[in-house]
Amino acid sequence: MLVYQAGAPAPALIEFMTRLPDEAGLTNGTSPGGGYPDDGPVLANVPGTLAGMRLAWERYGSGRIAWADLVGPAMRAAENGFPVSDGLATTLQVEREHFLKYPGSRALFFPHGEPLKPGETLRNPDLARTLKAIADSGPGIFYHGGIARQVVQDLRGQGNAMRLTDLARYYAAEREPVSGTYRGYSIFSSAPPSAGGATLVAQLNLLEQVPDPEPYPENPAALHAMIEAWKLVPSARDRIADPGLWPVRTEAFVSKDSARARWRCFRPDRALSTRDLQGDMPRCAEAGAGPGAPPGEACVPGVGAHCHQSGTTAFVVADAAGNVVAVTQTLGTWGGSFYVTPGLGFVYNDKLGSYGDDPAAYGARLPNARHGSTLAPTIVLSGSGSNHRAVLGTGAAGNAWITSAVYAIVTGVIDQQLDPQHAVELPRFLLSGRRAGAGTGDGYPVQVESSLAPEVVQQLTLMGDELQPISLPGELRMGYAAAVLVGRGRVTAAADPRRSGTAGAIGCGKNEAEGCQLDSYPR
Repeated sequence: MLVYQAGAPAPALIEFMTRLPDEAGLTNGTSPGGGYPDDGPVLANVPGTLAGMRLAWERYGSGRIAWADLVGPAMRAAENGFPVSDGLATTLQVEREHFLKYPGSRALFFPHGEPLKPGETLRNPDLARTLKAIADSGPGIFYHGGIARQVVQDLRGQGNAMRLTDLARYYAAEREPVSGTYRGYSIFSSAPPSAGGATLVAQLNLLEQVPDPEPYPENPAALHAMIEAWKLVPSARDRIADPGLWPVRTEAFVSKDSARARWRCFRPDRALSTRDLQGDMPRCAEAGAGPGAPPGEACVPGVGAHCHQSGTTAFVVADAAGNVVAVTQTLGTWGGSFYVTPGLGFVYNDKLGSYGDDPAAYGARLPNARHGSTLAPTIVLSGSGSNHRAVLGTGAAGNAWITSAVYAIVTGVIDQQLDPQHAVELPRFLLSGRRAGAGTGDGYPVQVESSLAPEVVQQLTLMGDELQPISLPGELRMGYAAAVLVGRGRVTAAADPRRSGTAGAIGCGKNEAEGCQLDSYPR
């Protein structure tokens, strides 16, 4: 969570990533034989969202709203129910075999043996009772009270390593955002253990070497530059992980000198290959040299074993005074672990499987380690001194597609002066690592949504990129984003049409007796 208070020199950052239970590390033998399962209670890490929200309320809240009043709307939504969205209905249908395995999930989402359909009402009285306890007693009841005991009794009885002490020792941390500049604007984004902010700042540092980029959906040279800038981002391997356990290093990402050196590899007439970019600092980045670890994998339905779509939530809130909050939180997949403890009403995360198995490497499955990610809630500031103010807040969901979405939105607003809705709707592209079935040779496969001009697709193919179309009519894709553009006394909101996005405004009349009215519209 990034929190910008009007007039501050920079946003604050609250990090509430999940933590590995103490007994779930590499050396204690608790992992099941043959690796972890595809779903289920064993995958749950210690949750952090509640601790993060409480810290935000205590440290940055106005002081005019009681904790119980803050929790109240969620509690009432769970009790009274809400209409099932197209996105949730799709999740239940696509992942039905995983939800149906567990009584708590089955009772909640398949009340009549079939998944809830769009427009049907989802009521969750168990969650309402859980939230009522949290509203009345605070988060302590979740981390070392009655709810904690229910969580541990259930999860531990089903093979999870979580203990009461794991929940009791959890804390949300305040960290320095990763920051940089881009064409005169100040960029602030997520910090380790997430690599998303560092990747974004590095992408922008590299793209800044292009003086006046054109709109990339219609211009082959512009999209080529954006893709090549992404290829030239330093690897996060052995640089970014939980800063409480590893010495994180972001210098290569935020350094303008590093970006200028790496940009020596750029060729306007051809795509860089994996062979060109071997090594931590490619040979082509050395002065006078010419071109001589692919990025992370994306989940591609239909390729290899079943892969779950990413279940991240991103939202941004701003007010006319210039305060902005950008939040990205995650269960891991659309359904997290797909497991609900009977009586509690919430789905657990699946982040136990998000760690490496090499104890000497960054991001290994060590006791209490926070999981890594690509989360990238971002706030952009303009000006300095008395003119220092927020102009953009954004974030996205979708694992590797988070990087794609935030990169497109920030550059769309700054370089093309797009309004936030048009920036959110820009066609996405994802630089993908090589895997079986992804093509031949040593090129980088690039997954692309539709809406690119045919000339752009043709030219990039001729340059050597392996473009893989991913969007079909009616298909719901990844990278669901939110954005707000902040003016002086005015906020313009945008939400992603790719999957149940909604933007809304709350305004108060001049007479307080008129109250406040919520105007929302589906986009």
